[in-house]
Amino acid sequence: MADRNSLAVAIGKNLPELRHLELIGNSMTNTGLKAILDGCLHLDSFDLRQCLYIDLKGDLGKRCSEQIKHLKLPHDALDGFQHLDENVDVPYDVTSESEIHSDGYDDPFYHGVDYEDSDDDYDEGDDLANLLMLNEAIAFMAMCK
Repeated sequence: MADRNSLAVAIGKNLPELRHLELIGNSMTNTGLKAILDGCLHLDSFDLRQCLYIDLKGDLGKRCSEQIKHLKLPHDALDGFQHLDENVDVPYDVTSESEIHSDGYDDPFYHGVDYEDSDDDYDEGDDLANLLMLNEAIAFMAMCK
């Protein structure tokens, strides 16, 4: 069983010139996100929609917003995603780019849930989904050359 960050770590190590990346629904954690940010310094657009195991509060969220020009956050709506299959079960309707904290302030990085950086609930089915997304990313990069 591969760990949930293996795809992200592989991207960070092997694609230093990557400019655009969609990892919609990926199960990576902050460890994987950091590997991509560290290894892909030319990344211009990054789609993290439905990547529900990353926590962008704090320094990592700040780093994402400073390093990535076009960033789609985990809870952003899936509007405009051309590969969305109407039969895909999205866990809930994500309609806004941010949520309101219980104390009233608007934070685009707030999830409402604190996720730990662990692999306790890893699903082996994620490997196939990650492989398919990597294939899509490679095809997309080939189109952009």
